[in-house]
Amino acid sequence: MENIALTIAGSDPSGGAGLQVDLKVFKEIGVFGMGVLTSLTVQNSKGVYQTYPLEKGAVFNQLQVLFDDFDIKAAKTGMLLKEYVIEEIYEVFKDKYTMLVVDPVLVSSSGKVLLEKQGIKLLKEKLFPITDILTPNIYEAEILSGLKIYTEKDIKKAGEILKSFGVKVVVIKGGHFKSGNKVIDYIFFDKSFIPIEYPRININDVHGTGCVLSSAITAYLALGYDFLKAIETARAFFQHKIQLVKMFGKGSFYFSL
Repeated sequence: MENIALTIAGSDPSGGAGLQVDLKVFKEIGVFGMGVLTSLTVQNSKGVYQTYPLEKGAVFNQLQVLFDDFDIKAAKTGMLLKEYVIEEIYEVFKDKYTMLVVDPVLVSSSGKVLLEKQGIKLLKEKLFPITDILTPNIYEAEILSGLKIYTEKDIKKAGEILKSFGVKVVVIKGGHFKSGNKVIDYIFFDKSFIPIEYPRININDVHGTGCVLSSAITAYLALGYDFLKAIETARAFFQHKIQLVKMFGKGSFYFSL
């Protein structure tokens, strides 16, 4: 039986983020990748300029036909854009045993809002209680927890708040947190607080970092890894890949996948 991983995300026509890069990661790690589209974007290496959501029912219908036919071991969400997309994902996944990774894409690095305020509320109320692994960066953790993060103590508080919504494991990514020449990601699992430390790679504006890490976690879950091993192995994969980024366009660096 093939190990299948699914991404539910927006399209990045430049290939550096979203559904396109998720599928590249799935293939490189060795799982069969499937993709459900949530929206189209107008973007390149310099930023996101426009978004075009799919109509109501499109995400639900895509998911229904896939689950009717395939044994999908793990799935992830990326850019969802509209609150009805969250409702549709919830309706499909609430009765499924498929492991779910949520990358809470809220705002692009160029400042484009990628999830409505009501959508953030629905994330907490509906999607988080059925989420296995949540992967916010520091900024996303602040928005979702309602807590300003200045210290590691604040990160711990934010992680506990996010877990209180019903998420099994929270991974707060430390790339945007000032920690000298190292990056520390913070894992909240059961009652444990586990920091993972890596050397900081001094490259600004790398496109699709959240997508690559969350899709790698999803791929390793699909291969049968437990939560912690999937996160740690995916983080090592990410660390290797971020050292190999290239400049394809005139803006951000891209992962070479």
